Amino acid sequence: RRRFERRVLQAADGTGLSVSWVGEDGAAAGNSDHREFNLAGHTASKLGVPDNPLRHTAADRAHRLQNGTFPRVRELVENLLQAG
Repeated sequence: RRRFERRVLQAADGTGLSVSWVGEDGAAAGNSDHREFNLAGHTASKLGVPDNPLRHTAADRAHRLQNGTFPRVRELVENLLQAG
């Protein structure tokens, strides 16, 4: 798990994204795909903004998305896959 955390953080280098790792224990409440994969013993994570107060509310609308973020996230994912 620590190895994967390091890989994600290294993949973010140079993207301009502010990335931190927020871990969960296997018993964490929630209904996310990454949690279920982790419980099954697979390496998984999700990218998101957990401290966004509008997340999963009626105010969480598409017009609030920041277009400049998407190319940076794509770069992070590409870096991660290339390091595979």
